Amino acid sequence: MSEWPGIAGIKLAPHTKPQLTRKGILYVHTDEPALAYEISQRYRATLLKRAQAVLGERTVKELKVLVGK
Repeated sequence: MSEWPGIAGIKLAPHTKPQLTRKGILYVHTDEPALAYEISQRYRATLLKRAQAVLGERTVKELKVLVGK
């Protein structure tokens, strides 16, 4: 997703990798557990709204955070 740096921002983009499924689930893979927790607790709703604004609500229905690739 070439749009990811604009969606995630300069703080999160270098430490995350997005994966969008055909079912509309946007998986955000992080490189450390603490960051995954922070995204889940603080940024999940914001990232989902940004992704939906850029890609469409029908394209991105849900956001899940995972540690690792």
